[in-house]
Amino acid sequence: QSMPKTRSSYRTIPYGTQLQLLFQREWLRQRTVRQSIGNRRYNKGDYVCCRLESGKQICAPDFRFFNAWCKKQLGGGSTHSLRHTHATMLLEAGETMDVVSKRLGHSSIAITAKYYSHVTEKGKLKMRATLDNLFPPGNIRG
Repeated sequence: QSMPKTRSSYRTIPYGTQLQLLFQREWLRQRTVRQSIGNRRYNKGDYVCCRLESGKQICAPDFRFFNAWCKKQLGGGSTHSLRHTHATMLLEAGETMDVVSKRLGHSSIAITAKYYSHVTEKGKLKMRATLDNLFPPGNIRG
């Protein structure tokens, strides 16, 4: 599939310095391969993730292979679980549901909340524990 599914799939996604360095290394790797096999045989698309030997877009069978590899090597996981982990980590680090919703390309915050509200509940429990630590038993004068 070459086109995103929805309008919200077209978005700018900010990222940090470390990921920028990884992207630059990948771009250099792709450039090296392109030069070694010849520009005409290497796809000129600007895919972040592509087939090493051709530069072509990764397609469904590639993801199925990755998912099978995850199951065999890690006991589970998939490309989709990476997406879920990413969103969960952002929420646990304090990002708002709205920011994460936009990053995932959800058409509404309600969709994000449906699948990630448990993370915000976990955050509420952590906040309660933090407050309890600020006011330990016996230190409150009444």
